[in-house]
Amino acid sequence: QFVINAVNKAIEEEQFVVYLQPKINLITGKPYGAEALVRWMHPKRGMIAPAEFIPVYERNGIIGRLDQYMWRKVCALLRKWIDEGKEPDPISVNVSRVNIYNPHLVEILNKIIIEYRIPPQLLNLEITESAFMEDQSLVMRTVKRLHDLGFKIMMDDFGSGYTSFSDLCDYPIDVIKIDRNIVVRSTSHRGNAVLIGIIRMAHDLGISVL
Repeated sequence: QFVINAVNKAIEEEQFVVYLQPKINLITGKPYGAEALVRWMHPKRGMIAPAEFIPVYERNGIIGRLDQYMWRKVCALLRKWIDEGKEPDPISVNVSRVNIYNPHLVEILNKIIIEYRIPPQLLNLEITESAFMEDQSLVMRTVKRLHDLGFKIMMDDFGSGYTSFSDLCDYPIDVIKIDRNIVVRSTSHRGNAVLIGIIRMAHDLGISVL
């Protein structure tokens, strides 16, 4: 109940903070962009871990507001770097189920990047694999519109049991993020073969792998 009651004040006071988890280019060994992760820095309770509030917000639909808060924070950060003369790599942000089914999603994202004067290719959109499967025609239309605007689309948790490679042929997906369980199992001979097979097939489809 505290988590729900405190959300309005937390957003107004910008208690939610962006933490960047770097992505590493395995060829160069250097960072290439990052994923934006949310942390709640409460003035009295200190840092509240995402596991304590994200599931609650997902169940109550509040996650949609937090998504949009994070998109703005990331765009503001990118704008700051650009104004400082830097050339930032892309940052990926999460798009929850609540927002992927929001009929105004494309307009909201387009308005934000125009407001902050951010090239859309710098804001990568991560959508969980399961979200693609729930209303395929609606998600297909939304993802295609976002892709046409220049956003890079990433399928998160690929291999968690929902999508086949035949589905990837239909979606304008730029990157798949392989589910952690597949990576963990790659220590075995069969698990390694599965991982290699996924990477090869993705590359054959012109899709990058994370």
